[in-house]
Amino acid sequence: MNFYKHYIGDFQRDTSHLSMTERGAYLALIHHYYATELPLPSDYAALCRIAGAFTKPERDAVKVVMAFFTVVDSGLMHNRIEAELHKAGEISTTNRDIAVAREARRRAEKEAHQQHEACTKRDTNVPRIEHEQSTPQTPDTRLNTSSSEAGLPDCPHEDLIDLYSKCLPMLAQPRKSLWRKGKNAPALRARWRWVMTESHETGEKAGQRLATTREEGLAWFERFFNFVGGSNFLTGVSSAWSCDLGWLVKAENFEKVLQGNYTNKENA
Repeated sequence: MNFYKHYIGDFQRDTSHLSMTERGAYLALIHHYYATELPLPSDYAALCRIAGAFTKPERDAVKVVMAFFTVVDSGLMHNRIEAELHKAGEISTTNRDIAVAREARRRAEKEAHQQHEACTKRDTNVPRIEHEQSTPQTPDTRLNTSSSEAGLPDCPHEDLIDLYSKCLPMLAQPRKSLWRKGKNAPALRARWRWVMTESHETGEKAGQRLATTREEGLAWFERFFNFVGGSNFLTGVSSAWSCDLGWLVKAENFEKVLQGNYTNKENA
């Protein structure tokens, strides 16, 4: 992301004990974090290169500000930056959904107009049945469901919420009455569809679907939630921030969890 809100009061409070050089190193690192939207490398030399620290005082400053980050398997993570990236992702997703819906309405109106024009231009001298038979009849592929998704069981929202509560009772709990028609429901439905259509990439089950039945899909999510429960970062053990179900089912966060970005370093 190329823009983030800089909360001056919070920054002053958290960095008032730092020297000017240390503040500069800290800003250089968090700017790189925001720009790449990825955790910083845990390698000290690489951090110095990112911060432009070449003299001994500058390199010492980098070592001091490393304490602001949490060490995870994928590098150095910052809970405030992760929260801001998540917030920006939600805004981006909302704007994208609005744009997609607007484009869909525009296309539907255009197609309706074209169909209306085609109907009004029919040759009145040709009987309707003959005219219809002379017109090529092609199937409307927009109405077809992908063969890989045909017959998939519906997303069991409430059962998945029950599994989440069972495996992750330490996290914020969603309300079922607000979930199904809430803003996060489509994301959960998309993650369910992914599990029901994707295949194992390696091992004895390579090429086989991750899940083919409702029960297998629920079993997969139970393993996923237990995997989340093993992360000190995601559950708030190592920081003041912790995830929730809405955060987990966002596509970008779901992928990061599966890639092991939040795995405890000692368990990597």
